[in-house]
Amino acid sequence: MPGRTSAGREQDGVVDFERRALARALGLRKGPACPACGSADTRPIVFGLPGERLFRAAELGLVELGGCCLDDAAPDFRCGACGAGGWRDGRYVPGGE
Repeated sequence: MPGRTSAGREQDGVVDFERRALARALGLRKGPACPACGSADTRPIVFGLPGERLFRAAELGLVELGGCCLDDAAPDFRCGACGAGGWRDGRYVPGGE
């Protein structure tokens, strides 16, 4: 990137490496493209009490934390670009809550 210092580029590389390593360690899968905006930036929604790794994964935009209460209609994914709804069992859930 023009105008970026070498320290800034190095930090970007460290964060990118951490994102890839954490995604592998947590066994995260890529979600479907968002039907609302077409973005590929869809994230799995993780329910339950998160540990340190999941909190960090949420900070890095790898997952969405869904809270500790799970019901049968809870979505599996949310779009990181537009925030649209979610998907449950492969089907889009408009409104997604």
